[in-house]
Amino acid sequence: MDAEARKRLRIAIAASNITGQSICDKYGWPKNYVSRVVNGDIKGPDPTRLLHICDELNVGIVYVLTGRQTTSDRQNLLNEIAQSPQEVIDQVADFVRDIGLGSES
Repeated sequence: MDAEARKRLRIAIAASNITGQSICDKYGWPKNYVSRVVNGDIKGPDPTRLLHICDELNVGIVYVLTGRQTTSDRQNLLNEIAQSPQEVIDQVADFVRDIGLGSES
């Protein structure tokens, strides 16, 4: 995650009535996991954990990572992929790196 993504996540936390600690408690993560993500101590957070954080804050993971809004269909697809086994996530990542997500018209 880059500094801008961390900033968007920090703003989402500040705008909510939820603390990083409460998210960690809910999922049984180390008590400072969310804070370490926001502060940049964890540069590449686990995608499923990041999705859970975003869901708890009611903010889209695509928005946090890119600053862009996404359609609900694409968000649903991302949610499904994030819940997949790591092997599937790796395959999707390889596909996107090799082929891309855009369609050519």
